Amino acid sequence: MENKSINRYNTFCKSLKNLEKNLIDDDTWMQMLKTRNQLAHDYDGSFAAEKFRDIIDMYYPLFLRFQKVAETYLQAS
Repeated sequence: MENKSINRYNTFCKSLKNLEKNLIDDDTWMQMLKTRNQLAHDYDGSFAAEKFRDIIDMYYPLFLRFQKVAETYLQAS
């Protein structure tokens, strides 16, 4: 049973390393989440107008990159 837990732990660590290598290489994902949370409370659209360029130039490409990586995992399974 202990060996099974060790294998799961090692697999989990390997998955985190793959995410770090393929997706999360800086804090842009955290910035994106913070922006999303702030946008939920932007009732007059001023914050959305201010963040529009960031959404198009920084966050959207992250989602495209995520899609590409996710598709490689789907093809491998």
